[in-house]
Amino acid sequence: MERIAELRRQGKLQEALECLDQLSQPHPLERANLLARLNRPQEALQSLQQLQQLNDYGLALKAGLLEHLGDKTESQALFEELAQRPQLGPAAWQRVMKYLQQQDPERAAHWAERTPRPNADQLQGQAQALLKAKQEGAALELLQRAHEDFPAHPGLLRDLVMLRLKGEKPEVVVEELDTLLSLHEHRHNTVLRERLVQALRDLKDFERARQELLTCLRQSGNQHYLRANLAYVLRDMGQIEEALDLMEELLRENPADLFVLGAYCKACRDHEQTPRAAAFIGAEAQKDPGKRRWWGTYRKVCK
Repeated sequence: MERIAELRRQGKLQEALECLDQLSQPHPLERANLLARLNRPQEALQSLQQLQQLNDYGLALKAGLLEHLGDKTESQALFEELAQRPQLGPAAWQRVMKYLQQQDPERAAHWAERTPRPNADQLQGQAQALLKAKQEGAALELLQRAHEDFPAHPGLLRDLVMLRLKGEKPEVVVEELDTLLSLHEHRHNTVLRERLVQALRDLKDFERARQELLTCLRQSGNQHYLRANLAYVLRDMGQIEEALDLMEELLRENPADLFVLGAYCKACRDHEQTPRAAAFIGAEAQKDPGKRRWWGTYRKVCK
């Protein structure tokens, strides 16, 4: 399971699923989670049905899958049932919070306040609920307090910095993050470097953006996400072959990544490489029928 967890962390979801299916002991909840992230909701739901009893996370996952499949009534009933429970595990709490934010951001903010002894992830969720409810001042105050209590939590620091730098010019963002990342305690914070990369891309400083992404990858950040950003930077630098090779590698690892698929098709269209895209999609769809849905994006972008 350690190998599967590492593959999941790297964004190699298809490979993680294949490893899981090779295990002698079934893990239907983990399999359902991977299938859901691979955008295969019906199969994920079937995997959950193998369990006689679902824990909080399993119920939250089932609710999300039902919503995705169009069964709004049962999905809402499950989410509301979970929202009435006095305490939820972090993963289930996050899913219920997302549901409540979609229904009513103000209700989500009030619901989050009832959480006894919230951990760092839950405080982050409370701040996000306040932001969705357009209470930026309260969110900023909460994030500042939470960051003081949990200074090592990267998500809290990311949201605090992102909120503080919201609307600032890219050069201001670069200057502030350069200062922050020069400090020993933040030097290895990949989420701050990812934000720096966004600003550098806005300034069209692609070479430095590439170097910062390579630094993030060496520090073991979100490998799939970072490599996708590296592919976009390579594309922007004019290194098209290298960018397309990397995007194809990412799509083989995670066929459900529609952002990479869209970027890949657009890059092929813009650089007269649509035959390459068609050949790649055709070959992959022949090996895996589930990838036939890629043709929809190809036709939308390239035709």
